[in-house]
Amino acid sequence: MKLDRENVIKILNKNFGFSIVDNPVAGEVIKVSALDAYLYSSITGHPYLCNPSGGFSPNGLMQVFNQANSYNLVSGMFDRAGFFKYTPLLLSRDYPFIKDTEKYIIPLEYEKHSEYESKRKTLFEKLKKEGFDPANFIICTIKKSTSGYGMEPFCEYVTSEYFRRRGYLTETQIPFYYNGGTPDFAAYDFPEVLSILRKDGLISSGATLIELSTFRLFRTSKSKTLGSKETEAIVGEAKTSSMEAIKQIKKYLGKKIFNRAYEIIPHKGKPEIICGLITFNDAGEILVFEGKEKPLVDKKIQADYFDWLSNYLKYFLLANLDNSELNDFYKRKTGKEFPTGISNLLSFVNALEYQEIIEEILTLVG
Repeated sequence: MKLDRENVIKILNKNFGFSIVDNPVAGEVIKVSALDAYLYSSITGHPYLCNPSGGFSPNGLMQVFNQANSYNLVSGMFDRAGFFKYTPLLLSRDYPFIKDTEKYIIPLEYEKHSEYESKRKTLFEKLKKEGFDPANFIICTIKKSTSGYGMEPFCEYVTSEYFRRRGYLTETQIPFYYNGGTPDFAAYDFPEVLSILRKDGLISSGATLIELSTFRLFRTSKSKTLGSKETEAIVGEAKTSSMEAIKQIKKYLGKKIFNRAYEIIPHKGKPEIICGLITFNDAGEILVFEGKEKPLVDKKIQADYFDWLSNYLKYFLLANLDNSELNDFYKRKTGKEFPTGISNLLSFVNALEYQEIIEEILTLVG
């Protein structure tokens, strides 16, 4: 399947129930909630049309660590002093539109960058003229002169959303190992953490890691549910300009952490032996095929990875606080002002219990 405008609309509508709306300026667009729009833009890098000169996307701003099983902070969610820099809460103060009302995804086809610039500017001006707020529209960029149309990030989003709705914690462009590459996608069934998040009504099924930091902006009443299967890790690699991602998949599986692996390729029909395949049929429905061989998992290596993951997730939850609130939280827990320095941040956060962070979040959101 080619991921052109028509098929992008099909995929988002058929698999996730997002409504198709006929806009008088942009034609058929996909209607999503403010939260779904934020997750979509964060994963794909597709920008909110908040200005005619490029727009805004939070993509890549919320990085925490540079590799798995390590606590080396990178510039992103935190600055070099260990304070919050880019979080949904802080970003919403500069870009308040991200938290307001529903949004619309416009699949926009173009050949050259100059054509994209022209079309984007025209859309901005026409939407504004017709009484629409352009900031409530996200441009899904489809570059038809590029092999695969540059739609790998879209495939990452679709896969993330598929597993999110099936009760997994998901992440794209995950921190891994220096000699292991950067997986496009990962999903975790993590009963220890998921049961806590569900019990307190923060989520009802699964969540992206970025979503864990958005409860202050998009807090809604969720039904309190329990239950999960067993610890499981899934990895995936997206390709839209070639027919295989086996080389990278083998690298990931070589770490003996993942129970399943998938190529995410929209124009491929059959899975490889060592991994599964995620693709689409002509109707736009997601098809998932399993590989014939089960990956080799070392339980000790996987357990160590999940121990690190357990701490990693805390940073996303804590990002529901701003720096002043973090200082107050630290002071109540330690009796001291929050000290500048990454090592102090790491020792504090890693020692926190999940329930301590969640209680703080629930106090702030009311």
